[in-house]
Amino acid sequence: MWLTTAEVRRLTGKKNRPAQIRNLIERKIPHEVNGLGEVLVASAYIERRFGVVPEAPQPTHGLATEPDFTVFGMRA
Repeated sequence: MWLTTAEVRRLTGKKNRPAQIRNLIERKIPHEVNGLGEVLVASAYIERRFGVVPEAPQPTHGLATEPDFTVFGMRA
C-alpha cells in the first residue's frame, strides 16, 4: 500500500523528511504526511509511474458520441 521509510529514502535520495517532501513536490509525486510525520507515497502509483505494473486498459467499446436511440425502438 505505502512505500517503506527506506523506499521513500531511496526514491528521493534524501534522509530527512523535509528534503524528501521537497523532492517529491519537485518531481510531482503525490504524497501525504501522516499524523506521525511519516511521508506516505502510494506504492501502486510508483509502480505505474516506473512501468512495473501496466496501467489498466481504457475501455474502447460502448463509447458513443451520440445517444443510442435504438434502445427505444427507433431507427438510427
